[in-house]
Amino acid sequence: RSLSANTVSPLVKGVVGYLCGSQALLADTVHSLSDAASFGINYLGARDRRLTAFAQSLLIGTLTFLAGIWIYADNVAIIIVGERARPGLLGPIVAGGSILVNLYLYSISACAHRRCPDHSTMLCMIQNRANCYASGLALVGMVLADLGFTYFDPLFAVFIGLFLFMAAFEMFHQAFAGEPRGVRSITEHGGSAHRVSPCSGQGLVSGQASRRALWP
Repeated sequence: RSLSANTVSPLVKGVVGYLCGSQALLADTVHSLSDAASFGINYLGARDRRLTAFAQSLLIGTLTFLAGIWIYADNVAIIIVGERARPGLLGPIVAGGSILVNLYLYSISACAHRRCPDHSTMLCMIQNRANCYASGLALVGMVLADLGFTYFDPLFAVFIGLFLFMAAFEMFHQAFAGEPRGVRSITEHGGSAHRVSPCSGQGLVSGQASRRALWP
């Protein structure tokens, strides 16, 4: 679901952001594009043991960090040059819809991570949470720009870039922190943890614990 949403979402936000001239919505578009690639990595890692949890965290964290750098640098330059516009009504409507979709996806991924605390569900949860904040920042920036404070649109795009830095550092921290506690405790009790697709509704399977015990 997260991969599908982040494949369609950039198309809609990108077209509307370009037509409205909203830097905040375009920044959210770049964020969604990086998430689509990240969810693809996460999806493959859940099915191929050769792509380890450490490698997933490192790859996704690096991709998120690079997206943050691009958004930050581009919009700082726009603020300095002074090219600003009023996005109009359509931009905030699209951003509001994006918030609702991302909140729904975050609730699913957070539930999946509570029941199946492995690296795949953890990364999925972090990314969906970052999506909620990015769309929220884009919405606030566009509303303020429509009210006449046009510098807030690129300024909130800068905030989106900074927020991506924070998400990337959290992923790097998780990469070097080791195996999540929930997976470690199952393994210590004799289970052979098997990673599955994040946010897919499937549970973590262990050698000594049944699927039903983990997913009541």
